[in-house]
Amino acid sequence: MDFTSLQFCAFDLETTGINVNEDRIVTANITHIDPITGHVDSTNWLANPGIDISPQATEVHGISNEHARQHGRPHDDVVQEVATNLTTAWNDGKAIIVYNAPFDLSMMTALTQQQFQVGGLVIDPLTLDRALSFRRGSRKLVDVAKHYELPVDEGNAHAADYDALLAARIAWRVLRRFKRQLPSTIEDLMLYQSNAYRRQHESLKKYMESKGTQISGDAGWPVQHSVTTGN
Repeated sequence: MDFTSLQFCAFDLETTGINVNEDRIVTANITHIDPITGHVDSTNWLANPGIDISPQATEVHGISNEHARQHGRPHDDVVQEVATNLTTAWNDGKAIIVYNAPFDLSMMTALTQQQFQVGGLVIDPLTLDRALSFRRGSRKLVDVAKHYELPVDEGNAHAADYDALLAARIAWRVLRRFKRQLPSTIEDLMLYQSNAYRRQHESLKKYMESKGTQISGDAGWPVQHSVTTGN
């Protein structure tokens, strides 16, 4: 199967922090991309999360507590609309593109008390890049984009709409470059990414423990096990 011919639905969240079980959405974007025509249809959400945005998160995405409270929509409404849009995209046969899927999709699962479920193909360009391109250096979104010779506007980085579209472009490059190394069915591509992420997580965990440091999250992909099991 040529995955680059699929309709893409890129997805990104910017949040109050990095705890998928406790933090909330600040901004969200879903961008539909037709790889044949190049047509792009993008929807943005700004939520009032109802809790404080951590200073570290504000430094990343630039949204202050004051701005979110004044201009953001009710958080639960945003969560429901994003979940509905993602589910509709899967029902329409689209591939959901999300950079570091276990963060964004785990948060969606937690925020909906597991009512949101992965319902189709997920393509995680971060997991695929780590599995297929062995190199030193940063795996941040903009740095990976540069590796695949994509133009980058670092002034827009960490805006949900910009990050979603850039992730989709990386995914397309990865899928095309490594087509022969990748499985040919949706089911096998999902399993490939799940196994790759587990190995990556276990390797990082072992390395960090050797340095006396713990890492957050677990080896579940595309949703962390702790979110689906409560453990």
